[in-house]
Amino acid sequence: MTENLLPYLLLVDDDASVLTALERVLRGDFLIIKTNDPLEALKFLKEKKPAVLLTDFRMPQMSGLDFLKSCRELSPQTIRAVISGHMDLRELESLINQNLIHRFFLKPWENDVLRMQMLECLSHHQLLMERDLLEKLSITDPVTHLHNHRYFQDTIKIEVERCKRHQRHLSIIMADVDNFKKYNDQCGHPQGDQLLKLVAKILLSGLRNVDAICRYGGDEFAMILPDTSVADTFEVAERLRKTFASQSPGGLTLSLGISGFPDHAQSAQDLIAKADKALYEAKNKGRNQSVIAR
Repeated sequence: MTENLLPYLLLVDDDASVLTALERVLRGDFLIIKTNDPLEALKFLKEKKPAVLLTDFRMPQMSGLDFLKSCRELSPQTIRAVISGHMDLRELESLINQNLIHRFFLKPWENDVLRMQMLECLSHHQLLMERDLLEKLSITDPVTHLHNHRYFQDTIKIEVERCKRHQRHLSIIMADVDNFKKYNDQCGHPQGDQLLKLVAKILLSGLRNVDAICRYGGDEFAMILPDTSVADTFEVAERLRKTFASQSPGGLTLSLGISGFPDHAQSAQDLIAKADKALYEAKNKGRNQSVIAR
């Protein structure tokens, strides 16, 4: 394997001789980043997302517990391995139970055994990456690359419960492309897919990072706007509608339905039903408009 294809390994130890010895054993299998400073290590972790982290647990600048918690937060797919001359068994058990470390090695080590175990860590990292990719694919629409219906249903339930606990507002928008079937039949499915991608682009550029934007199914899209009143959501919907009308091919338009918690519903399913009903009211009134649930 050429050097530029090797996975990154981050070595952290306050003993320079330990870092040198570890690098000598592992440099044939990894691109090595080494440091004696935990804060510098966190910077490397954030930037490089190494496959494996091998760190001492007891360092003067920062507690091992705080360091490992920060590592997990910054790069959860990085395999976290601890190498130490001594470790209290109860402390080690606590780290494992908290999912803060994946492997533990004692100093001094046997070079061949350590190398083999580090390659096992690399395999573990690859499995995590594959699992995360499969999970991402399971909640992603393949055409628009927005979140899909499954993600929307899971997220709206979580958001409604959060709003109940904290007495916050929540709004959703259901949007549908007017006369999409006619356009799709006349222009073909590839052009229909391009139109759906345009809708997705406009929704992404017109909403906040905290908002969830999903392809609900067919040419229908659903948006979750946390901490947003119905009145403010109506303004957002109108802005999205006008932007699409100005950019769409053939004068196509959007119809949108809006509902809010706690204004219109107390459950996720009722919130969806109210927004869907408002959407169809917009359709029946002549399309190309936003309607608030009643």
